[in-house]
Amino acid sequence: MRELTSALTLVALSLVTGCKSRDEAAAPSTSTASGSGPAAIKTVRPVKAALLRWVEQPGAVQPEEQTHLYARIPGFVERLHADTGTEVKKAGQVLAELAVPELVKEEKQKEALVHQADQELTLANRSKLSAVAELQAAKALVDEARAGEKRAQALNDRWQSEAARVNELVKRGVIDEQTRDETLNQAKAAAAALEEARARIQAASRRAEKTKTDVERAEADIAVARARAEVARADLARLRALLEFAKIRAPYAGFITRRQADTGALVQPSGPSARPLFTIVRLHRVRVVAAVNEADAVLVRDQAEAMIEIPALRKQWPGKVSRTSWAVEPGPRTLRVEIDLENEQQLLRPGMYAFVRIKVQQLPAFTLPVSAVPRQGDARVCFRVENGKALQMQVHVGHSDGKFIEVFRKQHAGSTEWLPFTGDEVVVLDAARVSDGQEIREEQ
Repeated sequence: MRELTSALTLVALSLVTGCKSRDEAAAPSTSTASGSGPAAIKTVRPVKAALLRWVEQPGAVQPEEQTHLYARIPGFVERLHADTGTEVKKAGQVLAELAVPELVKEEKQKEALVHQADQELTLANRSKLSAVAELQAAKALVDEARAGEKRAQALNDRWQSEAARVNELVKRGVIDEQTRDETLNQAKAAAAALEEARARIQAASRRAEKTKTDVERAEADIAVARARAEVARADLARLRALLEFAKIRAPYAGFITRRQADTGALVQPSGPSARPLFTIVRLHRVRVVAAVNEADAVLVRDQAEAMIEIPALRKQWPGKVSRTSWAVEPGPRTLRVEIDLENEQQLLRPGMYAFVRIKVQQLPAFTLPVSAVPRQGDARVCFRVENGKALQMQVHVGHSDGKFIEVFRKQHAGSTEWLPFTGDEVVVLDAARVSDGQEIREEQ
């Protein structure tokens, strides 16, 4: 029995020894499991860059132009030539006509006033012609009177000389006194004739001055009559312009989206209580309007690339930012952005819902690959390499373009202080491969 027990003991020892040898052979040493020391990990440093990304906002389709057409003058709707949904083919097309009988009657009165003014102008011209003729006649009389004065002067000079000669002969007793008296009477008559000729000159000159004044007055009357005629014509033209407003015309080609007038209805000129007769829109080109948040407003530029999706049509349109309001609305703190789209097929209609994506470039900031900044709960973290170890730190991030992400501040483990990134940080590229405190070495 003692020999059997010893044999069993030896067998058991040999089995235990064999198992231990196989386990030791199967289990490698720690240095072998980890390769030859710390794991080799790729690292990266933050790089300053301006990322491209898409700003996404809901929007709406609006017409290129929309005009409310009001009556310019009061009147009754006499005829309607358009209704809601009517396509207007060209600018100036008549949409409605108003009845304004009082203006029609007034037009007749204005036409009569124009005719009267024309007749007054004709009469003034004839009066001037008459006055000019009288002036010419008066000048002729003046010339005639001056010629008569010369004749009277010559006759007066002859008889005065004759009177002097006769007086001398009487003194010498050559002729009698009766002959002297007759000669003196002739001299007096000649002097009187000279005075009469001079009086005729004065009278003719005064008449000439009067007729000259008549001519000037006739010219003034012509100017007044011409001015009255112009005023009458201007007044008639103004009234006819008002009568043109009796026809409601389309300002451009488009579609009538609403009619608010009925035949026989009294319409009033535009005012606080007036309502438009028609609303017309231009649809060959539309504008898609979106409101961009204040945070992205500074990034949106004219001609920025955009993509517009119309869910109702299940289609997308590429476009560019045509214009912005530049100023941010004080209430909602949004920037109005407009994108023009050609609409020759008129698929896009005002009021359609649109989804707008605008490509913008971020302001330059430090960035890291997305793989280096994984999400941990609600936070973002990365692993900095320090003294051969991967040390986790929380990161305050910004926008991402899918490949890179903006990093602004960092917070080391155990610290409450946020520090800005400097660009000198060495960060693990693939954060999923390491854990906090793990020994690593940078891959060459």
